[in-house]
Amino acid sequence: MSDGAPAADRARLAALLRHRSGRPAAAALPLTGTQQGMWLAEQLSPGLSGYHDVAVLRLTGDLDTGALHDATRSAGAAHEALRCRIVGTDEPRQVFDAEHVDWKVLDLSALPEQVRRDRVDRCVVLASAEPFTLSEGPLWRVRLLRLSAEEHLFVCVVHHLISDGWSHGVLLRTLLAGYGARVLGRAPEPRPPATGYRDWLRDRLARERAATANGTADLVARELPREPYRFGHPDLTGNRGERRAVGVPVPVPDVQRPAFARTCARSGASVYMGLTGLLALLLARTTGETGAVFAAPVAVRRPQDASVMGCMVNAVPVVVRTTPRDTPEQAVARGSEAVLAALRHTDVPYREVARAAGPVLSTADPLTNVGTEQFNVAMSAVRLGPLTVEPLPRASLHLRHDLTLSMGEGHGGLLELWSPPALWSPGTVSELAGELADLVVAAAGGRRQNLSA
Repeated sequence: MSDGAPAADRARLAALLRHRSGRPAAAALPLTGTQQGMWLAEQLSPGLSGYHDVAVLRLTGDLDTGALHDATRSAGAAHEALRCRIVGTDEPRQVFDAEHVDWKVLDLSALPEQVRRDRVDRCVVLASAEPFTLSEGPLWRVRLLRLSAEEHLFVCVVHHLISDGWSHGVLLRTLLAGYGARVLGRAPEPRPPATGYRDWLRDRLARERAATANGTADLVARELPREPYRFGHPDLTGNRGERRAVGVPVPVPDVQRPAFARTCARSGASVYMGLTGLLALLLARTTGETGAVFAAPVAVRRPQDASVMGCMVNAVPVVVRTTPRDTPEQAVARGSEAVLAALRHTDVPYREVARAAGPVLSTADPLTNVGTEQFNVAMSAVRLGPLTVEPLPRASLHLRHDLTLSMGEGHGGLLELWSPPALWSPGTVSELAGELADLVVAAAGGRRQNLSA
């Protein structure tokens, strides 16, 4: 390479040679317990592990593609998690020197409308399922689909090894603020601390070592009603092949949601806690069994981490001790007790609880086949001058659980049951969603339609 070569080219070649050398950088850090499980799942099912987070934005109006590309590159420079790659095999470690985001623009505007729709769906599926090269990085990619001069789709896929539900919102806000700063002259969003994510990782690793050494994982495992716990249903086929999932809305009337929130508050519960208890009651009445175990991702962020991207969660087993005879109000209270008890053990790696519980019976989740989640990403449209940015519902999701209750933040947020349709008889999950809605209405003081008291 000549001395006159651009500095960016020289840096790119140096990074490529470093990646090929296979030698971890000096600043390599171990993976957290959560990341270890994700890394292993990715080795077993590259691209289909269930740990690819997909965000799709509809961009309507006059788009400055160059400004959006610059804002995307700047996001990679601002958040060190977006520069992460995973090196090594026996003891994988993470370093933070990956190159910029994988960015591609696909022009579909000349295609006939129906062909274009099919191609869009295919592009989103391919972008979400294409495996990342963990050892080289980057662990995120962007596909900008041009549908017409005035309409684009922005598809962003981020591996869960470097992201979580909160980070999803952090990244989107960073991108939009960066774009606005370029085209509207707005002040750019302040950058997070330069080593904020690595500081969090060091603190987290120390906490996990301490929690593992003091035997807390064995204590948590002994609290499980069955080890491992699996929800059984006559219409759950047991086929463990296709894990692509769809969401079914839980049809709670808007007028009942504030009343349900008040019911939860009277029991000292959040809406999330109350819904967790009602899901456990639904499963108890469905199976006739006592007790349920849900896997719940919990943010373990410190106050100073609000603007930091990264995989900053730990799954905890939430043990809800419901019985089929409980009332909805009792189930809400039991949900509160269960979530509060689980939150006492956020420092214990989920995989250590699984090890303590006994032999691993599943490569998806070693403890349970049911999950709950709450996310905080806004779903409302944003105006950036002549451009409207609208987040679209999640799609092309591969699910690790047979059933997951997904809740948007606040009592006006989305409420859905997600499941892989290939595992269930047609219509079953929709029936469960309707029965759960009836329980919510009953807890709010309304009348149940499907379930007897």
